[in-house]
Amino acid sequence: MDIQRVLKIMLGSAIDVVENQSELKAMFHVNWYAIMVIGIILTIGAVIGALVQAAVSVYRNKKPIINTRIDILSKFNPLFEAKLLDTYKIIVTDGKEEYEYNSLAQIEILLTNRSKEDFPKFKFGVKLSNNDLAIYAESKTSDRYHHLKLLTPITLTESKSEIDFLLEPFNRGDSYSLRLLIKLCESHQVPGKISINSPEAVSFINLPTIAEIVEQAASRASIGLGPFQISLGQ
Repeated sequence: MDIQRVLKIMLGSAIDVVENQSELKAMFHVNWYAIMVIGIILTIGAVIGALVQAAVSVYRNKKPIINTRIDILSKFNPLFEAKLLDTYKIIVTDGKEEYEYNSLAQIEILLTNRSKEDFPKFKFGVKLSNNDLAIYAESKTSDRYHHLKLLTPITLTESKSEIDFLLEPFNRGDSYSLRLLIKLCESHQVPGKISINSPEAVSFINLPTIAEIVEQAASRASIGLGPFQISLGQ
């Protein structure tokens, strides 16, 4: 074997080694970029998944909303002159017995299920304050398939400040109304604060009363009389 052939063989082997190293480096760079892209995609996917899971968790943990409205329909109070003479009295009779009271008020409570949840049974309670006592309760339902049951017995002789009720059913969009006749504390002419609560995991949202709605509408109304404009002020 001559020297020239040996040198050619050695030179060719060296070139092959260099080319192989270049190919390895190129492959390394390609694989590194691919790994980086895959890592970024996986990271973005994990973030999006976490955000979706958090949104679902918030939605599931959001309490159903129950709208409530409490209106004072009427008040039975003595005249000022009669109170001074200490001769006034309000008489309630059931046809058999007569019961005397100093001040009474009739209130109406409305509950509406504004959530997307249906309750086969829904228990809630009404709590009076200022030593007010309920002496009578009646309910009003939309049809014979909806029932509002009084769980706390109250009568003219057995008055209560905390009264429990049961709605069957209380589906989305359903509304129930009930009325209470309340014996007011002697030192007050209007009912004290009335609270509504429930063992169910719901949020009660108080709506404006009819009186508040009328007052707000009247405050915005004005009447023209000649060159004058008459309106109600606060």
